[in-house]
Amino acid sequence: MFDVNNLAKLLDSFNIPIEKFGKGEAKTMQNLLDETSNGDCRLVISKKGIHREVSIMRVHVIYYKNNKSLILKESKQVFDDGRGRKRNLLHISEKFSIEEEFEKVAERAVAEELGIESKIKQETRDSLSLDTLDTISYPGLERKPIFSDRIVFLTYDQFKEDGYTEYNKKTGITTYFVWISLDDETKNKLFL
Repeated sequence: MFDVNNLAKLLDSFNIPIEKFGKGEAKTMQNLLDETSNGDCRLVISKKGIHREVSIMRVHVIYYKNNKSLILKESKQVFDDGRGRKRNLLHISEKFSIEEEFEKVAERAVAEELGIESKIKQETRDSLSLDTLDTISYPGLERKPIFSDRIVFLTYDQFKEDGYTEYNKKTGITTYFVWISLDDETKNKLFL
């Protein structure tokens, strides 16, 4: 059976600095094992070494209020042990397996992250694959992201003026979302 110790040995054999996992802004070895076990990511071994391949849905959440467009921003995450990390994401991120339908992934992201279970209006955007890059989540273990984008438009009943807070019991991470104005500068930061 593949467990945390076997995962640590595998990563160590590729000179991944596993001693940095679970410190500062990094997630734990158990978090990585959970992500690989439930299909949120795959570890890929190649001639260059090992990297984490992740399919990520970026859900841009929009609300129109008094003729003004607002977009939801993920502002920060706080770990159970008090460590935190600033996020400055203009989207909700949801990992998914390639077998899942995009519409269902966006619905799940909005339900899990924002607690909105009612029907959502959404639009599709393009997909984008990037080269491998380093990540703060697992130091030294490069990530190859494959992004798919959706835009979700909230209704009056779904909108919370103060934003949203999501606690993930499995990872021990609380995520905070706040509303910001969707002005020209903000639009330029989006991949839309």
